[in-house]
Amino acid sequence: AALLAERPDLNEYMETADDNSVNLPFLPVFPAAQVLRARAEYVDTPELSGISYVTAFRQDVSPLIASEFLYTFQGLTADGQTYVAAVFPVTAPGFPAEYPANLDYDAFVARLHEYFNESITALNAADGETFVPALSTLDSIIQSITVGQ
Repeated sequence: AALLAERPDLNEYMETADDNSVNLPFLPVFPAAQVLRARAEYVDTPELSGISYVTAFRQDVSPLIASEFLYTFQGLTADGQTYVAAVFPVTAPGFPAEYPANLDYDAFVARLHEYFNESITALNAADGETFVPALSTLDSIIQSITVGQ
């Protein structure tokens, strides 16, 4: 609720932190670390206020695979009484379909922070229509949510 009331610049959430302390709200709780957040934006409809973003979770240190990303909306109903979470798997453009066979793990770990920041930059720069499904389709689903009495 504080995030929506104060409306801080979401760019600060689209950076990696060595201690993984920078997160955006995400329900349901995942048994893993939220390693990146991209394309974060506020969403306001007559029914809801919240944020949407693309994220990925990790329990290990490994490269991101195109099919491992999630688009999410996390927000509240207009009356502030109900939390609304929507999570959709998406395939992100520009990421490999599978782990590289010749991964130099030590070199990858040495530049992990840089890798995540580059990944955030790539996700932010990608055309939303090149995600599968297109992010505009998912945005439309969020825009269509109505809350019954």
